[in-house]
Amino acid sequence: MKPVRGGALVAAALAAGVAATFAEALTSPRVFYQRDILGYWYPHMAVFRRAVAEGAWPLWNPWVGFGSPLLADATFQLAYPPTWLALVLEPGVQFKALTIGHCLLAALGACALARRFGLGWTAAGTAGAAYALSGPLLSAASLFHHFAGAAWLPWLLFALEGLVRRPGLAAALPLGLVAGVQLLAGSGEMCLAGALLGTARLAWHLVRSRPPRSRVLVLGRGGAAAAALALALGAVQWLPTAERARDSYRAVLDPRTNAYWSLHPGALADLLVPRLATDLPLSEPARQALFEGREPLLACLYVGLVPLALGALGLALRPLLAAAPAAGALFLVVAALGRHTPVYALLLGLPGLGLMRYPQKFLWPAALCVAVLAAVGTEAWEGRWSAAARRRGRLVAVLLLVTAGAALLAAWWVAGPPDGLAPYLASGGDEAAAARRTAALKLARSALLLVVVALLAWRRAAREQADPGATAALLLLGAADLVAIGQGVNPLAPRELVDHRPALVDRLAGEEG
Repeated sequence: MKPVRGGALVAAALAAGVAATFAEALTSPRVFYQRDILGYWYPHMAVFRRAVAEGAWPLWNPWVGFGSPLLADATFQLAYPPTWLALVLEPGVQFKALTIGHCLLAALGACALARRFGLGWTAAGTAGAAYALSGPLLSAASLFHHFAGAAWLPWLLFALEGLVRRPGLAAALPLGLVAGVQLLAGSGEMCLAGALLGTARLAWHLVRSRPPRSRVLVLGRGGAAAAALALALGAVQWLPTAERARDSYRAVLDPRTNAYWSLHPGALADLLVPRLATDLPLSEPARQALFEGREPLLACLYVGLVPLALGALGLALRPLLAAAPAAGALFLVVAALGRHTPVYALLLGLPGLGLMRYPQKFLWPAALCVAVLAAVGTEAWEGRWSAAARRRGRLVAVLLLVTAGAALLAAWWVAGPPDGLAPYLASGGDEAAAARRTAALKLARSALLLVVVALLAWRRAAREQADPGATAALLLLGAADLVAIGQGVNPLAPRELVDHRPALVDRLAGEEG
């Protein structure tokens, strides 16, 4: 596939996947509203628009309590250029543009990162779809500044990879620009995640390549130049934010606050089965254990069975290339467990990470690592298989069938014995029975999907070259699965929820006193 044509086809396919996921948002006047969107984003964008219309600098919000900072709150991204679309777009339309645009940005970034790792266009497209349509990333849309920061994460690693491969000021410029824009996006946690992944990548490079001292010095100078440029760009946002944070509770977070919304080990099943625990009507003790007694931080943790199966194939056939993203994904998922593992306590001792709340945020970079791992598996699938590779491919197929059997056994446990899932549910009777049936169907669905992927893998292992039809079937199955689950992650509400202005407000405005 020629580079230009291949890139255009993959970009079009990724755009189609994102459009299908957000089809209702694109084709209806309904608006996003969940959580921080309705409670914080819409009203603060109204304050921003009003301040600019009155000719004032958007530095302060006088309409909340006794007033609160506007620019100094990085959550509202006032120094981030896309935010200024508020001056030309209606709020509901603007948030749609920001959400869908950043999702496509994430897809193209993961695709570009896979290409920089030397993978083909098909593999790169797999990485883009697996990251942008993953449950953790889509669930971040209501946490808009984190969503934007996560969308820039693959581009940051893409630019860093350019500096690693060709150290110098020319490669430092794009790295500094991307890091600066990510700073302006307002998510300190995603900047820290980028720094964590970037440090790991540099350490991997230095240990494996053992470059000469002169090259290390050039790499260090380039990194310093990129950091200086990024800090200069981000200063307009983070200097006032740091001044405010110095006197806020963030400066004195205790470990319990840091570890709030830790990923419970029991919720790990949601990585494999879409919203298995999230949608259950759990009892109060179970909800307290899994979600701190509240709603989950991330509505969907599902990263896709096809990407995970491809990742297993990549580890079996391309272990050297797959080792780094696999280790990164494993480490980040363990870190997301928070207080349930000692790893998180060690992380809090690192500079800056002590300001990070909610360990589940580590699932965003983990999803990127899974996407790159899936791309390695796709590259392995398309390559020529020796007799030994075919044996390993059959072993992966058997493991997938065993996993499917475990999912069916879990479905029986959920739907069969009366005392299986019932003790963890809030109510009994018909409601509990319906919840158990739904959970069992989700497990059966995952089992069926695993069986289909296992059969395709077994068929692939029977020949030296990949069959284009089987390859297309596998990738389309994976994309359709992610799109089908992703469509329900960010529900919409009637536009009147944000547009309606009660007549009483206008009447009160005209009253003296």
